[in-house]
Amino acid sequence: MLLGSIQLPVMFGEPTNFHKEVVTFEVVAFLGTYHPLLGWSCYAKFMVVLHYVCLKLKMHGTAES
Repeated sequence: MLLGSIQLPVMFGEPTNFHKEVVTFEVVAFLGTYHPLLGWSCYAKFMVVLHYVCLKLKMHGTAES
């Protein structure tokens, strides 16, 4: 059952190379191991590639010369 939603700023990366977006989280009454679940809309905002084997999200970085 959906209790509501909340918008929070989410940042991935390091101080020298990061990406920050506001993500809408849906709040539900759910007893589980994982508290925040990021969905496809979040992955699309950050333009990440999911690597299930490595359990990592990969996103574009800055071009270094």
